[in-house]
Amino acid sequence: MMPVDLYCFHHAGGSSLFFREWAKHLPAHWQLHGIDLPGRGTKAGMQSLRDWDEALGHLSSSTQLQPRSERLCVFFGHSLGGMVAYKLADHLAKHALTTPDLLCLSGCRAPSIPSATQYSKLTDSDLLTTLYHLDMLPKHRLTKDVEAVVAAMFKDDFMLAEQPVSTDITLTMPVELILATQDHLVKPESHQAWSEYCENHFQHHHVDGGHMYLQQRPTLACEVIVAAVARHLARLQQTKYQKANWQKPLC
Repeated sequence: MMPVDLYCFHHAGGSSLFFREWAKHLPAHWQLHGIDLPGRGTKAGMQSLRDWDEALGHLSSSTQLQPRSERLCVFFGHSLGGMVAYKLADHLAKHALTTPDLLCLSGCRAPSIPSATQYSKLTDSDLLTTLYHLDMLPKHRLTKDVEAVVAAMFKDDFMLAEQPVSTDITLTMPVELILATQDHLVKPESHQAWSEYCENHFQHHHVDGGHMYLQQRPTLACEVIVAAVARHLARLQQTKYQKANWQKPLC
């Protein structure tokens, strides 16, 4: 079986730790790579970013996809991570760098759809109240020092997530999209807006739950991704067969 490298990009305020349990839900020949934005996880000592050019420049150099023929590369991202995944794929293509073979997005708005929130414009106090209300912070109150650090990181992440996105994006690799039926941030019918950016195969999936359905059902995304890879490999095999046989003589 072809080995698979799965690169996972986290949501706003998250880190690669969000994906730490995923490996046990993936096939043995898959390798999981949790990618952190600066300011958390493996990059906790770095300043978080709120500029897309800086973020994409950092990620394109630190992710370092290598040309390959015997491995499959898949990007997965949820919410802000979905934006990171597709913008990084587009950035790599425009700079003639190695791109992922397959793109899996979850809870992610299309480039033509404006952000449903303006959390980056809230005061620190209002932002923290909102984050506690949305269960994006622990139930117990954090210390004031920790709250200040957390608020700054979330604001930078939301600054990225809420910026208008250039519609000058063309995704040449197959794209699979997961949307939750009770998502209040990314409407389940928004899949229709994605097709204009996808030159290759595009497929969408609706799952039960809200915007952060992955917190309760992490295996669901793993199942969708594994099935998407299987379909992609089947398409590659079919294309290879057709190319090998289309010019054969009839007799």
